[in-house]
Amino acid sequence: MRLPYYVVRSNGSSGTVVPIATATNTAGTPIPVGRAPSAIAITPDGTTAYVANFLSGTVTPIDIATNTAGAPIPVGIYPRAIAVTPIVTQAPTITSAARYTATFGVAFSFTMTASGNPFPTITEAGRLPPGVKFSAHSDGMATISGTPGGCPNGVYRMTLTATNQYGTAVQAFTLTVTRLPTCINSLVSNSQWHES
Repeated sequence: MRLPYYVVRSNGSSGTVVPIATATNTAGTPIPVGRAPSAIAITPDGTTAYVANFLSGTVTPIDIATNTAGAPIPVGIYPRAIAVTPIVTQAPTITSAARYTATFGVAFSFTMTASGNPFPTITEAGRLPPGVKFSAHSDGMATISGTPGGCPNGVYRMTLTATNQYGTAVQAFTLTVTRLPTCINSLVSNSQWHES
């Protein structure tokens, strides 16, 4: 996307911003802003220009797509400069441990975390023991929690995937359940246990 140039023009009591099309180097219709505009900054995504209005004590946002001014933002007296913090984007990285040990019959909760900007979403593929569930959150976090039950085989392997618009991270995760119970065949009667 080619962004326009903007020329700040002030006539003392009021002011305008003039957009200039970079493809043709032609001036567009002046955009009214506040009194004595003194500085301008454009957001990194190219959607909005912000104009500091020195005598108005305001900042005027301008929609670059339509070259229309929004409502002025009060900022205090005599703003003479303006800057926009760049948007820092980051592909996901899974930062939590790749293994966890839980105890049969004991409730637990383990938090999985991933960094990235914007926050990545974590998903899981694999098998969990009975009584345990996976829950994804919207802040780069997820949890596995519950009370392991049934007759688990001890080791549960799964794949965690963290995704945002800038990339994907994958982690092989292992959940181990300790103190496994003895799985008793339903055909064995109580009398057989007493006889032993």
